[in-house]
Amino acid sequence: LETGERTVLERGAVEGAVFHRGAVQALAPADTQVTPRLAALVRKELIRPAKTQLAGEDGFRFRHLLIRDAAYEALPKAARADLHERFALWLEEHGAELVELDEIVGYHLEQSWLYRAELGAPDDGVLAAAARRRLTAAGERALSRTDNVAAANLLERAAALIPPDEIDVGLEYDLGFALLWSGATDEALQRADSIAERAAAVGDRVGELCGSILKGRLHYYLEPQGATERLAELLERALPVFQAADDDLALYIGYSAIGAVASMRAQV
Repeated sequence: LETGERTVLERGAVEGAVFHRGAVQALAPADTQVTPRLAALVRKELIRPAKTQLAGEDGFRFRHLLIRDAAYEALPKAARADLHERFALWLEEHGAELVELDEIVGYHLEQSWLYRAELGAPDDGVLAAAARRRLTAAGERALSRTDNVAAANLLERAAALIPPDEIDVGLEYDLGFALLWSGATDEALQRADSIAERAAAVGDRVGELCGSILKGRLHYYLEPQGATERLAELLERALPVFQAADDDLALYIGYSAIGAVASMRAQV
């Protein structure tokens, strides 16, 4: 392929097996020949027209996934990092109607961050935070529809973006349940222990108690003998701490656990 056609193919590969003309143009803004180059690639049977996923856009599909992979792998990692971030920004503006917007944007921001990390690029935390926010939103939606395997995958990836010195109780608490319901029980208990231990290490009593409550709720499903009584006793100690801290998230965790205890005792 001549350089212009190869560049167009590479930009399409960043979006994925299916891509859109507007995305290619956004990733190659100086190229005024994107449309005829796409037509040429169709004639050469490297791509095909496809049903668009975005209103007002022309969609294309790689004729074979290996063609997409070859085009993508030809890009240096630094270029991939830049293009993934730019595509995420473009999709935020043009893909508002996509049900999977958080998941897709989160993936591209995550890829950009991972490539930059591999290259040892300076990290101000902004990119990781944006990816984490999108993946968390997608994971919580998956959890709410009981798509637990997807929820665990998305929330684990979001959790991997948490800075080493930070605890995201809401995200990690949800991840514990997603792991439990997806069958990864050992990992769920490890996550609960991790929350409690890391919080205790920095003197965060609220976070420590939230981790302990998560562990108590998990034990009800895994080792139920005596679990209800232990959790009830823990909540008697935790609620005053949460109330004194005026921490809404911790209070939600505490009161939802009180409801679970009542349910365990057949007091629905």
